[in-house]
Amino acid sequence: MPDDLVKGTTQATGRPLLVRRLLAGDPHIANECDALYLGQLSPDKRSQLFSAISGHPVLSISEADDPCTVGSVFCLRVSDRQVAFEVNLDSVARSGVRIHPSVLQLSRRRAAQP
Repeated sequence: MPDDLVKGTTQATGRPLLVRRLLAGDPHIANECDALYLGQLSPDKRSQLFSAISGHPVLSISEADDPCTVGSVFCLRVSDRQVAFEVNLDSVARSGVRIHPSVLQLSRRRAAQP
């Protein structure tokens, strides 16, 4: 799945999209990124990354199996049957990123159980 993220270069609106793969310690992340998709990171690397983007309006999306901890705005939950997400409201408030209320409501929906 991560390789699929770097394939698209245009949004549905036609607006160009620049996707780059960076190391967590890259000094340009805070000033040059609007959104981050986090792969597998050690707790120390994750903490360093969130410290680096603190105070910058950067949307962070995590797919780790850990709880939706401070730092990640959206936390994806991927299973064989579905993809769901959680929103960390504390991280939203700290990030300075504005999230549409409909997206926040959508995150509260629970998938139907078979």
